[in-house]
Amino acid sequence: MQSLSMALNRLLKRHKIAQAINQYRSIEIWSDVVGETIASKSQPKSIDRGKLFVAVTSSVWRNELMYHKEMILAKLNDRLGKNTIKDIIFQ
Repeated sequence: MQSLSMALNRLLKRHKIAQAINQYRSIEIWSDVVGETIASKSQPKSIDRGKLFVAVTSSVWRNELMYHKEMILAKLNDRLGKNTIKDIIFQ
């Protein structure tokens, strides 16, 4: 007999719910990943098909975050699992 945890994990994987839940974790861990300064100027708003949409306080910060986008993506995916977040859209 399998444990409830194992059965639940298989069900989540089968219906691709686990990946969606993991993607939404990116919103929760944003401030830890980017640090206090960037977190005070940006806020993750939503996620759709692996794209994380982040609101920023100004166009200057948008440009700065675009410069650091690959590094932020790598840090997020290190925490969440390979290729969980495919892109970040700064708005």
